[in-house]
Amino acid sequence: SETVELLEWGMLAHTYILMTGINFDSYLRNSLMDMYAKCGSLTEARWVFDQSLDWNIVTWTLLVEGYTLHSNGEEALRLFYRFKEGKEPNQAMFVSVLKACSSIADLRQGKKIHTLIVESGLPCDVNVGGALIGMYLECGRFDSAWRVFHVITQPDVVTWSMMIGGCAQYEHCEKALNLFEQMQQEDIQPNQVTFVNILKICASTGRLNHGRLIHAHAIESGFDINIFVGNALMNMYGRCGSLHNAYVVFNKIQPCDIICWNSMVGVHSQYGNSSQAIKLLQEMQQEGIKPDKFTFISLLASCTGPAALADGIFIHENLKANELMEKDVVICNALVNMYAKCGVWEKAYSVFVTMDEHNLMSWNAIITGCCQHGHAKDGLKLFESMQKEGIKPDEVTYLCLLNA
Repeated sequence: SETVELLEWGMLAHTYILMTGINFDSYLRNSLMDMYAKCGSLTEARWVFDQSLDWNIVTWTLLVEGYTLHSNGEEALRLFYRFKEGKEPNQAMFVSVLKACSSIADLRQGKKIHTLIVESGLPCDVNVGGALIGMYLECGRFDSAWRVFHVITQPDVVTWSMMIGGCAQYEHCEKALNLFEQMQQEDIQPNQVTFVNILKICASTGRLNHGRLIHAHAIESGFDINIFVGNALMNMYGRCGSLHNAYVVFNKIQPCDIICWNSMVGVHSQYGNSSQAIKLLQEMQQEGIKPDKFTFISLLASCTGPAALADGIFIHENLKANELMEKDVVICNALVNMYAKCGVWEKAYSVFVTMDEHNLMSWNAIITGCCQHGHAKDGLKLFESMQKEGIKPDEVTYLCLLNA
């Protein structure tokens, strides 16, 4: 891969430095550490760090960032407290360690770092404030994130977008819409992330009129042809029942990549419109775009009853052309669901028994299909087999069995 190739070049440069005796100053050392960390080689980054005795705050921060980047927030926190024994952290260090708290959802440590920031007297600017908001949102504390947002000095578009995203995540719809309005009043121009987050709110709450106003704003800002904003617009119109407008957005995006096609197929799957979904599959193949895993999952989800069985079989036949995809556990689960919903229990069971592996979703799909077709005793036997395989049932499993 590209990362491996870059790491090899970086290691060659490191070897050359050692062989030629170039002055190994702090700037060069920090550059090497940064290279190793970003290329995923933390062992070498730590080796460079340990070879020096004159670490500066940049050196420490780079290593903390490296461990955070590669999902080792615990070690990042240990390094931070080791650094703090002799020196005062700056804003960059606090931002890095807050990201470490976010990566492991450690609220206790996050609050402790927040207290240290307040005690240090550092201003709550967009960098520190944004890191605090991200940490609190990741740890499930929306109210704390909301309070931090309102004390940030001059929040920028990234901070506004993050807070709107937090509102979407925790279903505070009115607050999100109010924030979007305040942004415009304060002359903060929304970016791609802002539009995507606010459109998610409109989609999840069925607010078509708000969605149209945001679409108009996106057109004014030139974001309506942005692929990510366009996908969010298609999803919003689809969820709000306005298929015509979803197609208007779809036809305007150029070039239309696999993500766009999948979004449009997903719109049809929401309404069980399998024939239109298949038509899109054929069109995208004619355009030379190869369907992926998510295309087939949406296509199978569009087949919701006996009338769609022929469409479901057609989709399954298309899948067989790709052996690896046909064996994918998520796609197999979708196939089991599709055949069960279309009333062909035997075919659903046939797919299930030929799967290479089963997860909780697989068992729930086959047990649900079994019980829906009046095979309650078989459903109980499958439940016993599921437990023997060490798969822990959830509320969906129990609800299905109780209904049966």
